[in-house]
Amino acid sequence: MKKHALAAIAGAVVISTLFGCDNKEGMGTELMPAADMADVTIETIEVKAFTDFERPILSSNMSYMMLGEFNDDLFGKTVASCAAKFSNSSYGTYKQGDKCDHLVLTLGVDTTSSFIYGDTVTPVTVEVYRLSEILADSIKYYDGDYDDGSGKYDDSHRIAYDKARPLGSTTFIPYQIDSMITFDIAPWYGDSIIQNSLNTSFDANISGLYFKVSSGNSILRFQRADKNTQFVLYHTRQDAETMSTVTYSIQSTDCSVNMSAHDYSGKPLANIDHENTEYLYLQGMMSTRIRIEFPGLDKIKRGKYFSLRGAYLEIPLADSAYSKQKDFPAIDNIICAGMSRTKRDTLVFFNDFMIMTGTSSTLNVLSRDEQKNCYHLNMTDRVIAMMDFNDRGVEPDFDVCIFPSGRSTDFNRSVICSPSNTKNPMRLVVEYINY
Repeated sequence: MKKHALAAIAGAVVISTLFGCDNKEGMGTELMPAADMADVTIETIEVKAFTDFERPILSSNMSYMMLGEFNDDLFGKTVASCAAKFSNSSYGTYKQGDKCDHLVLTLGVDTTSSFIYGDTVTPVTVEVYRLSEILADSIKYYDGDYDDGSGKYDDSHRIAYDKARPLGSTTFIPYQIDSMITFDIAPWYGDSIIQNSLNTSFDANISGLYFKVSSGNSILRFQRADKNTQFVLYHTRQDAETMSTVTYSIQSTDCSVNMSAHDYSGKPLANIDHENTEYLYLQGMMSTRIRIEFPGLDKIKRGKYFSLRGAYLEIPLADSAYSKQKDFPAIDNIICAGMSRTKRDTLVFFNDFMIMTGTSSTLNVLSRDEQKNCYHLNMTDRVIAMMDFNDRGVEPDFDVCIFPSGRSTDFNRSVICSPSNTKNPMRLVVEYINY
């Protein structure tokens, strides 16, 4: 993702603070002389918001791998698969004639309850296959058995695996998992590892593994850098009766990829009415984002001397009766950034949503207010920028969007009240002075 520095807009006095969702008192009004208070205007202006669908986003070398499938009454069926390259950091641990006795693969599971999605009692069957191509860090892969119908992604974006020869499978019940799940892998694959290690062609020919769920109703999170995520190859040496072992793991320099597919058939997202919908849908793992427009800014009456003193966007979540938030966890943290209109896979990072630490900056992650069940964004600098674009008659080359902060490593989801919601609408509150 590229970082674009948006030029600061001079000529406006801005007092930026963070405000709670129920702030009705104004922003910084206590700092103004009493004689000026008659000129302070607090106004709720029109905004529009839309549910946009994500395309595959770069999800390689993540700390976690997501795997499984489950059905959500609002978001439909979600399928998660993953692929990984296992590597041996040193060669020459085998001799000619060594044979694989058996090969055991384990995946370390994050058993934190908030990272098990769906139910925990339905048996899950996972199959593992050999990748037929080496993973590339720069490719935004999608599932080998899934096509999003856009025609945008050619076969170079599709995970390629050997469907004809599954290496192994395992069945487990999520709530019974202690720390890992185990596969017995076909010994011929172990013999292939031995042979390719002998001639140091391991990296070129042991492409990696593809993990796919064939049945179940849950998605789990596996830890990539974990002592339980590894191959253990048990082999018998030709010149000895004793058995030896070699352990392989996913190294930080190797590639792992998360992929997901979503089937919205028969759900609210399938035929969403963008103009009249009361709800917006936000989900991680290449699912959805929220795009926001500010048509009401044109209607603010500005005198000769105008100062925007503050603006905040109030984003309430739908009540649990509709969103089923008790069963499906809401997104704890969101980010606000621009989405390039010409390069839809490029984000524009706004300075007002960055945190400066010395000479470096990091993206500001915004937390959900659990008591009020909402998000709120200080939009002062964004509103100033948008008003400046309007004054100059310039169309921005980006859309303002909200994304889940864990858009590649979890399946939390939020149902958000849109500006059209009759009970608890999303709204933009601005405070300004004409004098």
